[in-house]
Amino acid sequence: MPFNPRLDLSILISLGLAVFVEHRVFIDSYAINDDVRNQIYGMAKYLDPSYFANDYIAAYFTQSSMISPIVGFIYKSFSFFADPKLLTQYLPFILIMATTYFLFKASEIHAGPRYAFWISFTFNLYIWTMKYMAGGLARAFFYLLFFMFFYFLAKKAWKSLVVCFALQALIYPTACFLSLITLVVEKIRTSLRGKAEAIQKNSQDAKLDCHAPPGLAMTASFLVSAIILYIRYIYFKVPGFGPMTTFDQAITMPEFYLDGRACVFVVPFSFYQDGISLELIANGFIKFWDCSYILILIIAALVLFYFISRKFFNVSKTTITSPNYLWSSAIASLSLFIIAYLNLFYLYLPHRYIAYTLPLVPIYLIGSLLFKLESDCSKRPAITWVVAIVMVLTIAPLWREDLIHLTKGERKLHHFLETTPKQSMIAAPLKLASNIPAFAYRSVIASSETNIPFHQTYHKEVKTRVDNLAQLYATTDINYIRDFVQKYSIDYIVVDTFLESLAETSPLRGIPESSQAYANKRYKVFNATKI
Repeated sequence: MPFNPRLDLSILISLGLAVFVEHRVFIDSYAINDDVRNQIYGMAKYLDPSYFANDYIAAYFTQSSMISPIVGFIYKSFSFFADPKLLTQYLPFILIMATTYFLFKASEIHAGPRYAFWISFTFNLYIWTMKYMAGGLARAFFYLLFFMFFYFLAKKAWKSLVVCFALQALIYPTACFLSLITLVVEKIRTSLRGKAEAIQKNSQDAKLDCHAPPGLAMTASFLVSAIILYIRYIYFKVPGFGPMTTFDQAITMPEFYLDGRACVFVVPFSFYQDGISLELIANGFIKFWDCSYILILIIAALVLFYFISRKFFNVSKTTITSPNYLWSSAIASLSLFIIAYLNLFYLYLPHRYIAYTLPLVPIYLIGSLLFKLESDCSKRPAITWVVAIVMVLTIAPLWREDLIHLTKGERKLHHFLETTPKQSMIAAPLKLASNIPAFAYRSVIASSETNIPFHQTYHKEVKTRVDNLAQLYATTDINYIRDFVQKYSIDYIVVDTFLESLAETSPLRGIPESSQAYANKRYKVFNATKI
């Protein structure tokens, strides 16, 4: 491979930023991404199949549709050497470098290595403001798979493109849907452009733009994707969790509104309950899908570039270059966003179709501005780097690691719970219970993290458990606690003495120390059979 200093520098920057943002994983074994807590059910079974046996919640999260075959294979292979949680901490560093490589190569084909460098630079500044790359989950592969698609499309490597679609369908179908529709839009665009050129040249034999793949490659891509998705989601569908929640049901459920467990309607639930009013609009929620800062940044960059180019260098015309497939993907993104709303939740969460791809438009535009600035200021290269440093300083406060923070008391609690029998069923406050399966590998009756509303039967069962668990800590009746223990076969009850909902006269406050299995300054664990 020939030496490419700009590519090497791009990859080095991507790794450096990743280490800077996620450095805590090197010193804290508890620093895992919050969404890993649901995936841990499957990862734990790679270590020991007896973990989470007869656990309804674990059965839900270990369905074949919930575990990407390739990502599952990666974690299962790693489990022969170490705990898969460790790989979730370090995999993002590998993924971001591979992602940068394919983004650079795709952009290089369009406008050369200098252009590719600035596109990659802007992308790496943006990516750590979001949590898509953290945790090494299936979604962390999205940009790698999508930029592979861009690269093979730009290179016109049609056989490789089919393989790319197979990987997308196996790892993260959202990327597959977006890529497929992008192909369709790109095919239509090039066809219309070719016809326009033919009319302009008054020739029926004018050569059409062949940037889009030929019909055979497109057919193969669609067939391969359809077969894999059918096998994953239809053929291996696991019964017992009920039909998917419908749109009519979702619109009445607070879980799907702002601050709900699975936000789909980006307004407060009061918009549905009380109707839209001027007061609600004034005090309500306006969200640009977590990329408002990118819009602010691009406006600032445009103003800055215009000022520099016109006032100092007399540049009369500014040309911003971007690949056509970028705009095709933006159209595909908006189309799938609408389709996903109309078909809740068969195409998963609607916002995933715009949250990933629409930010790429300002990323490419800002990268193009920096490329243009470097070209126009070739005799004064320091100016471009000053602008780049200003961008870093502007965006750096928005970088977030999205890793869990645990107190010393929580760590000690998890250490104890890890010593309990493997099949223990534990009742704990919802937020605390979200971490117990991940760090102690023990079952919980319910948790905030597992309260997923997509399947009706599952959600109804978990919601009942959540309500009963809340009553467990609020009750003043010892018989309710005993009935709860018997109903759910509870082995241990964790009490957070700081819990606001814990009744002042709760029997859990007065249980004798002889019934305690563990206690620290904040948490107490009771042996449920001794209550």
